[in-house]
Amino acid sequence: MSATGDFGSTWEKEATVENKAMAMVTASANGLSQTSTLKAQILIDGKVVKENTPSTGTTLSTQVSLNN
Repeated sequence: MSATGDFGSTWEKEATVENKAMAMVTASANGLSQTSTLKAQILIDGKVVKENTPSTGTTLSTQVSLNN
C-alpha cells in the first residue's frame, strides 16, 4: 500500500495485515522546516506495540517493523 501527494500538516494511514510478521512501515516525506517530524507506529488492537524515533528536518525518512 502506498500514497503520494500533499497531505497537509497531519497524515494518518491504516492498513490491516493477516500475519503480524509482515508488519512493516516505511515512509519518507519532505518537511516544511527543520522542526517538521515524521513518526511511524504499529498498533495491535488499538495499542502501540512498536514505534520509531521520530525523524526531524526537511528530509524525513522512517522505518519500523515487528522484526527489528
